[in-house]
Amino acid sequence: SGQGPDTFDTASGALSTVLIGSAEWNGGDIRSGAGQLYIADGASILSDTRGIGNAGNIVIYDTELVDLSNGSISTAVDLIGTGQGGKVDIQTASLRLNNSSRIRADAEGQGMAGNITINAQESISLETDSAITTQSSEAGIRAGDIAVVAPTVLLDSQSRITAETESGDGGNI
Repeated sequence: SGQGPDTFDTASGALSTVLIGSAEWNGGDIRSGAGQLYIADGASILSDTRGIGNAGNIVIYDTELVDLSNGSISTAVDLIGTGQGGKVDIQTASLRLNNSSRIRADAEGQGMAGNITINAQESISLETDSAITTQSSEAGIRAGDIAVVAPTVLLDSQSRITAETESGDGGNI
């Protein structure tokens, strides 16, 4: 009663909110309080804007484990969009990204990329070409900030945490 599932598995699927068209609206937020969240095999959680308005936020809270294996969590202002990117906020005991997984906040259109905040009580691990990134590809548009807080953060040689832009200010890490 009033509680979400203990485990949420998005293998090979998608959970998304997308704003499309010329009407001025904001995208909806995606919130998960599952005990364990698995995103695998190309599955994604996505909130973006392809119209006029802000992308929604993605908030994952009170989880024991967030585990991505070739999966993604992302917010975006698409090339044809105008608005602000949503934030990604993850509160978990452990976060693991593996097999080219991504947590992203991007801006390809007219608007700033969202920020990414990750608080893990135990550890954050990025393995096998995985990444946490904010990026802006429009001239003069700032990339979002990334805040990562954990007692242990592990990045293998092919993984990265970046905040970059084509021209202008990159975000802070």
